Amino acid sequence: SLVAVLFLFVAGLVAIGSVELSQSGSSFPFLQKQLLAAAHGTAGALVILTHSAVAIRQYAKLAWISALVMLVLVLFLGRTLNGATGWFVMGGFAFQPIEWAKIAFVMYTASVLAEDDAYPLKRKTVLRVATALGIAGVLLAQQPDLGGAILLGGIAAVTLFFSGISWRWMLAGLGGVVVLAVLGWTLLFSQYQKDRISTFLDPAADPLDTGYNVNQAMIAIGSGGWLGRGFAEGSQSQLQFLPESQTDFIFAVIAEEFGFVGALFVLLAFAFLLARIFLAAFSAKDRFMRAFLFGGAALFFIPMVIHMGANMGILPATGITLPLVSYGGSSLLMTILLLGMVLRVIWEVRANSANQREGI
Repeated sequence: SLVAVLFLFVAGLVAIGSVELSQSGSSFPFLQKQLLAAAHGTAGALVILTHSAVAIRQYAKLAWISALVMLVLVLFLGRTLNGATGWFVMGGFAFQPIEWAKIAFVMYTASVLAEDDAYPLKRKTVLRVATALGIAGVLLAQQPDLGGAILLGGIAAVTLFFSGISWRWMLAGLGGVVVLAVLGWTLLFSQYQKDRISTFLDPAADPLDTGYNVNQAMIAIGSGGWLGRGFAEGSQSQLQFLPESQTDFIFAVIAEEFGFVGALFVLLAFAFLLARIFLAAFSAKDRFMRAFLFGGAALFFIPMVIHMGANMGILPATGITLPLVSYGGSSLLMTILLLGMVLRVIWEVRANSANQREGI
């Protein structure tokens, strides 16, 4: 799994470096910040690895409270970037509270589910998770951050499903999603969010405005062919036809410059990483560890699917980046911290399984 993580990180550095050649010459500020965030994240992950997984559960509620406090504070003290008030900016660095909120939500959800030993899950348990999700959703709607809300909802859905939610609650959840979608369209979604959804339904309707980004991404992916145009040879990214190419459309850059083969290797790296996490989750006997690993897997799987789908025009573009690959200091920092937690839990799952086989 560490090999897959390193491959994805290096692939991201290569793609970001390629984009910067067309934007900033030789200074490479994105690469510098990405490496700095990786260094800080690795240091934090090493500290996490020295502590027991019990500590993750013990601090779960505190982590979630701190995340909610930051989501409130950013509405008053945050800076508006790209139409959303979701950033704390200090000096030359910016931090998105939603990045911490994703991890904290995984921790909190796992701790709630660990308290329920019933099958299917008790109504009280499901309502506690739904309440936490609802509070975060309201705060994210104020920014607005549709992508963040979708990710938290996906984490809740995955962890609840694998923890044994009843089919009645699943149907109720689907009904809730439909209601929220209607209310969001009529009351909450800003015009640019509506435009993104309309573009998804018909990318060719306005190719020079609302559909521009997605159409350029699809052109980039299609022009890559089997082996790609080569490093820093992609016309869409190098000539800056592809906006936000280092973040929202990094997969299109990789596909254009390294072709189907390069894109396939990225997909296989994610598949290998997710397989290792899911296998450990299914073998975990501890309810907290099991739920935490499923939530952690969701935090990689859902952004991967949405990001790649948006780049290929088969899902709406929600501004969700590709974990470990896209540029973003706070995103990379939090992702590496999450990996530290996941790795620690996997170690303990394996140790417990080995002890049980030996009869300890």
